[in-house]
Amino acid sequence: MSAIKKAELRYISVISEAELSCRLYEALTAVKRPEGVTAEQAFQSLPDDIRAMLRRASVAAMDYWRECIQQANSVS
Repeated sequence: MSAIKKAELRYISVISEAELSCRLYEALTAVKRPEGVTAEQAFQSLPDDIRAMLRRASVAAMDYWRECIQQANSVS
């Protein structure tokens, strides 16, 4: 396997939209989810308008990360 391919593989990871949304919510409100509650459960317990806002923010963050990773993986 080439060095470039190995470097590209370092940047592959699954990002949970629910986990990112919950962490954004926790950072914005300083309200932590109860121990034992999954990110998906915590996310689903939020009001619809808050979930929609957090989903948009999470998607924007993931899009930005994707762009950064693609740029890092591009060979100049």
